[in-house]
Amino acid sequence: MKRVMVMLVIVVTCLAQQGCYTTVDRKWQYYASTKWLWEKRQSGPGAWFPEVQTTGEGMYLVGCFIPVVGWVTLCPAGLALGVVERCVVAPVFDTVCLPIDYINNVNYRIDEKHFKIFEDRLDSDLDAVLADSMYWSDRTDDKFCYLSRWLSQNGDKVELTSKRVSAILSLLGWYAKERRCLDDEMWSIYLEILRVIYYDKSCERETLTALANWFVEMKNSTRVYVDSFFHAGIYLSREDWVKFTDEQLKVLLDADIMSLEITRVLKIRQEKREKEANGQTVD
Repeated sequence: MKRVMVMLVIVVTCLAQQGCYTTVDRKWQYYASTKWLWEKRQSGPGAWFPEVQTTGEGMYLVGCFIPVVGWVTLCPAGLALGVVERCVVAPVFDTVCLPIDYINNVNYRIDEKHFKIFEDRLDSDLDAVLADSMYWSDRTDDKFCYLSRWLSQNGDKVELTSKRVSAILSLLGWYAKERRCLDDEMWSIYLEILRVIYYDKSCERETLTALANWFVEMKNSTRVYVDSFFHAGIYLSREDWVKFTDEQLKVLLDADIMSLEITRVLKIRQEKREKEANGQTVD
């Protein structure tokens, strides 16, 4: 029974991953699927066992769990099919994709050029760029993608003051009003801001105030589900991990944002203060 269950898991895995080499990242390269298969084939011990990347590998693994019959039928067939996929199927697929790869790579080079211009502008005068609403009104989607990438690459190198954080949050709020929701790039920007705020021990109180006010503004002026933002970036299972002050939490509470969690945190903080006032030991 255990052997059958293992075989079923392998079969399901094979079906889920079948042809995954046709969906690899093809940016800035040609014959990406073929390269990916051979690099995967050569990496890691066991060759066929670490990861199932082709149908042939799946067939080989299933055959390994069928004594005698599988060893003399599925295993050799899987090995042969795997070789065919690597030496014939993947190269042919890559050859067919050459025109598409060429167009994509040209667009990728153009996109890299635009990002470099954007990066140089931010590096030269970040505050002016963030405050320039006319600049963000053109090619908005691209610029937000660039901002997300720039923050992920330079967030640790650049001082994100409360003024800069407020400017970035204002841009996100404006984008949310226009689009009714935030896409992956906007989430990335938001999480970068939270990362800076929650891992920077010298975080300014004004920055947290700006974040709290942004939550309220998003709640009142957009259709975005604000609680998901609050809960995704701020874990409230222990009150000591919450950097918001009581006053800032009450502002969020008044806006009906994560009411139960915030009420719980405020209650725990109050109980701790009462114990300290009475000279009791606080765990």
